[in-house]
Amino acid sequence: MRQLQGIPASPGVVLGPAFRFERRTLNVPRITGQNFEVEWARFEAASARAKEELTRVRERAEREIGSAEADIFEAHQMFLSCSAWAWTSSA
Repeated sequence: MRQLQGIPASPGVVLGPAFRFERRTLNVPRITGQNFEVEWARFEAASARAKEELTRVRERAEREIGSAEADIFEAHQMFLSCSAWAWTSSA
């Protein structure tokens, strides 16, 4: 068994899988807006994809950890469905 040492979040001993964090540099392309209609369509398409992905994540979380814990993903979907959030986040 391999022993790892790190910075504890709380006292005690733990046995289980370890996940190694590696910092990465993200290359995010900068896109210049064309016009409102085009950008709004892009936003709505991205929101729809995010909702679909959150549905899959929620279903997996429900199977693996339970429905109460998976409910957080439903709340995230509600944020994406809220038109007031969409308008205020673009300001």
